[in-house]
Amino acid sequence: MRRQSWTVSPIANVPFAWLRANSEKYNVDPNRIGAYGYSAGAHLVSILGLASAKG
Repeated sequence: MRRQSWTVSPIANVPFAWLRANSEKYNVDPNRIGAYGYSAGAHLVSILGLASAKG
């Protein structure tokens, strides 16, 4: 059985990069950004959380 490799589309990180870049303006700790979702959104959030940012 072949093992699957999970990757996250680079576009998935765009909102997080924007929020980190603007964290001071919006008084957000760039090291403590969270995401959540329901149903399909929860599936996407879990992929984001489990996938390596470095690929």
